[in-house]
Amino acid sequence: MQRSFTMVFIIAAMSLSNECVQPAISLSPDSLKHQKTMELADRFVRRALTDTIGYHLLRELSAMGPRLVGSENSMNAIRWAEQKMEKLGIDKITLQSVIVPRWERGNIEEAEIVASGNHKGRKLNVASLGGSVGTSATGITAEVLEINNTEELQIFLLTKNLALLGQVSMETILKQAKKNTSPP
Repeated sequence: MQRSFTMVFIIAAMSLSNECVQPAISLSPDSLKHQKTMELADRFVRRALTDTIGYHLLRELSAMGPRLVGSENSMNAIRWAEQKMEKLGIDKITLQSVIVPRWERGNIEEAEIVASGNHKGRKLNVASLGGSVGTSATGITAEVLEINNTEELQIFLLTKNLALLGQVSMETILKQAKKNTSPP
């Protein structure tokens, strides 16, 4: 009885092992190419986790400061990258000419309150937005709304969106905002 049980167990194990065992390497060219690619990717990942050169390069690049597209600093960063790739032994480095929009911050960024009983002539801190259209020589005159924190900003944006949908007028929003921000 024990001998027949052992034989049944061996036959069952053999049949299971035939179903579960897959060949380690398939001989088709596609699967060999895939396996080599996976091995190469695995080596890259292992090296990236153990080698710190990437962090050193990133630190150097970051130390260059802002690199707005088309700026002198962006060109410096491109030349820096080319030199680093040459030092790393990369054999084919190609720099391609591209046309990119270039924006330069103007040298005049100023704002002043022109119509207010208490604050007329007061200078405001402003900064132009990257890529924005320049202001004409005559300037812009518009209402200013002081927003002191993110909660006020969220409320303003919500009410502004409602105004755009025609549910609340901007005049009502500005009056309410002035009322809420004026000293008691």
